[in-house]
Amino acid sequence: MSKNIMINDHAVGVLESDIIFKIAAMAREATQKFGSDNVYNASIGALTGDDGNLLINNVYYEVLKGMPNVLFADYAPMPGEPEFLNASIKACFKDVEVEGYKEAVAVMGGTAAIKHVFWNYADDNDEVLVTDWNWAPYNQIAYENKRVLKTFNMFTPDNTFDTGSMIAAIEELFKKQRSVVIILNFPAHNPTGYTPSEKEAREIYDEVEKLADKHKDKRIVLLFDVAYIDLSKDNARDFMKAYKPLPNNVLSLFSYSLSKTATAYGLRTASLISLSSSAEIALEAKAAVTFSTRGTYTGCVRAAQLAFAKVYNDEEIRAKFEAERAKHIQLVLSRADAFLTEAKKVGLKHSPYQSGFFISIPCDASMAITEALYEKKTFVAPMPKGLRLAICSLAEWKCAKLPAILKDYVK
Repeated sequence: MSKNIMINDHAVGVLESDIIFKIAAMAREATQKFGSDNVYNASIGALTGDDGNLLINNVYYEVLKGMPNVLFADYAPMPGEPEFLNASIKACFKDVEVEGYKEAVAVMGGTAAIKHVFWNYADDNDEVLVTDWNWAPYNQIAYENKRVLKTFNMFTPDNTFDTGSMIAAIEELFKKQRSVVIILNFPAHNPTGYTPSEKEAREIYDEVEKLADKHKDKRIVLLFDVAYIDLSKDNARDFMKAYKPLPNNVLSLFSYSLSKTATAYGLRTASLISLSSSAEIALEAKAAVTFSTRGTYTGCVRAAQLAFAKVYNDEEIRAKFEAERAKHIQLVLSRADAFLTEAKKVGLKHSPYQSGFFISIPCDASMAITEALYEKKTFVAPMPKGLRLAICSLAEWKCAKLPAILKDYVK
């Protein structure tokens, strides 16, 4: 007898844990059983102290908790609080001047930004481009919205961004699609820690410009997922410095989230910023996403938006906020340096890391290796092309010991 189901064919209807959260739960169980010092939990992408507890930016939460109760209870304007939207644009670009028209709209975290872009800028069954090293949920978001994820090669043999592969992939899709969405998770790429140089970014923009001029009847949407931009080194915005005005059939979008920026993971508050040579096209993005917001979840957390606006617009508070964040950045970099130093000593190959929460190890049979590492009380995230290590959640001394553990399993 066939299984009775009520859901439609496009729905999944399988209740199971995300693999990374499942592994993280196993790591927590091991920690309770064997003690923190004996467990290497490099599975989950959240910044923790050496004790394993979540690190937060207390300055932001002091401002948030000072908000009147009514601002937690009341609806926010559908497009978002104007003060937050203006602050998010300033915070995203900081001192980088880019020529073009910018608009912003509030969304429920970076995930919602991605969902809305897929829905509004790709057609049913369209393929959306992403690097072959990528954040796994992109695929689920695409499937949920009747889109298909297609990968292109991320790195050249000398570990620079493979612009040629991206352009070739766009050209191929232009044969069957009127528009192509490309996700570029810059800077501090999840899962490799890669950040493009200004020179690499300039090449990307130059080649996209040529392609847009060649295919004037087609549309290119560059979605920059900048989730880790404020937890990166000083070169985080080099790719913005390389930006130049692009043809009107190119739209640049920036998903700027408070999850890492303000350590507000659970508040699900972000801004989707559009940048275009056309004021009309930039505003169109705001209107489209506002409509999608109404049709999905109505609006975002008002207090979370206003707290960030207050932090950013008050110079004294912002200075304290950024000083606390600077400590978090240095903590991650120290952990990364410890790992990279030892990896070099033992000859463990890794992704071209510059900054961010993750480093990846290229290898085959990543799931089998992940499971084999359980015997060493070591928990990592399996990726199609290797292992993702969340150094953000691992004490520095553990980061220094991890390469030797991995070397025995990665050939």
